Amino acid sequence: MNISDRIKSLRIEKGNTQLEIAEKLGIIVESYRKYELGSRIPAKKSLEKLANVFDVSVSYLIGETNIKHIDKINQKIDSLSENRQQKVFDYIDKQYYEQEIESNVVHLRNDLIPYQVISEQSLSAGYGNGYTDEQETYTVYWDKDVRYDYAAEIEGNSMEPKFHSGDIALIRKTHVNDYDGCVCVIDDIANQRVYIK
Repeated sequence: MNISDRIKSLRIEKGNTQLEIAEKLGIIVESYRKYELGSRIPAKKSLEKLANVFDVSVSYLIGETNIKHIDKINQKIDSLSENRQQKVFDYIDKQYYEQEIESNVVHLRNDLIPYQVISEQSLSAGYGNGYTDEQETYTVYWDKDVRYDYAAEIEGNSMEPKFHSGDIALIRKTHVNDYDGCVCVIDDIANQRVYIK
């Protein structure tokens, strides 16, 4: 766990907001927020104040092996002109932002199976949805290969908790009698309505 994660974890553990901790430290909330984001490393005095606020040692807060590195970094940053210091902070912010983006990327799997879903029409888990003969589709992906004739979105909540509004139903046309527990799509051709029951 790095310093920013430890600071954030300690704050959450104490049940404080960022503003409350900033006030205890005597700094503005934007400065404190940068500690949690990792875009600003607290100076030695700030580390001591943070350790005091969270009732932990400085060593615990940053890890004993990091103390020398932080002091060296802070000394070097302090020796830079204000313009160069800003460049350092901008670079740190950029690196942090890129890291956050990378950690939020959803990697697509190559083994997902495409399913064509009828768009602008849905199965009613309620009073019945109308339909037309025009059928445009969109594609969804799943990791299971299921034989199906068509797919449609479920609308309504009468089939919860098993089926939710917005779920996609993969449907096979059959001529099988229904039975207890059977989930069926009913095509009321006369009234041009479809249901899932």
